[in-house]
Amino acid sequence: MNMYEAPYEQLMKLIAVPDQELANELSKVGLRAGTEFHKHLSKNPQSIRIKVANGSIMLGSRMAQRIIIKCGKETKSLNKILFIDDAVIESIEGGKGFQTAVSKLGLKPGIKVNLIHRLPKMEYVIRVNGSSRIKISEVRAARILGFHDEEKIIQLSAARVAMNFTVTDIAVGGKSAAFLKELGIIPKANLILEGVEASKDIFFSQAAKNSDICIKLKSSGARIHLSNDKAKLLKVKMV
Repeated sequence: MNMYEAPYEQLMKLIAVPDQELANELSKVGLRAGTEFHKHLSKNPQSIRIKVANGSIMLGSRMAQRIIIKCGKETKSLNKILFIDDAVIESIEGGKGFQTAVSKLGLKPGIKVNLIHRLPKMEYVIRVNGSSRIKISEVRAARILGFHDEEKIIQLSAARVAMNFTVTDIAVGGKSAAFLKELGIIPKANLILEGVEASKDIFFSQAAKNSDICIKLKSSGARIHLSNDKAKLLKVKMV
């Protein structure tokens, strides 16, 4: 199958790129025959950090969409919060697992929240169970809950560097949870945050900026954005 037809959130391997010119360009950024990667949606809205009574919390845009806030007479989703808003959580949508997970962070109806800032795309470099070293986006780091040495439940995005972090919950289901499970990130897993670095985004053509297709290399974490036409030229298979 080709990259355009391939499903999202799956580990794949590049088999061939018949177009030699494109193959040469892709090889320069680490994508060549045999390379393993995940296919993601290219458009990734900014995460936000909000202030609550006992500190701050980071939420990906899709998580924030499920939290409904009241700002004066206006009701909207948390991802649309403005710096001037003095908001109160009105309700939390989504499944029971999501509601339970965010409640452990102190997010529940009646809680006051304010926007601290919107975050650029970052990559969290972590070691899983003392072996594999991987990179995940700030959005996924915000969905992983756990603790340091029996401390209170926090997000991995708030974890301290070089300290053991025990996973307790994953605040998401479906393909995203399956993706994290594939990486070994499940309840009781041990993670160590090694650092945080800027996301590497590479765009192949202007058309790629309007495409939904992003390839994230398993080895380096680089994000390669492809137009639909170029994606159809990549031959891939599931791993």
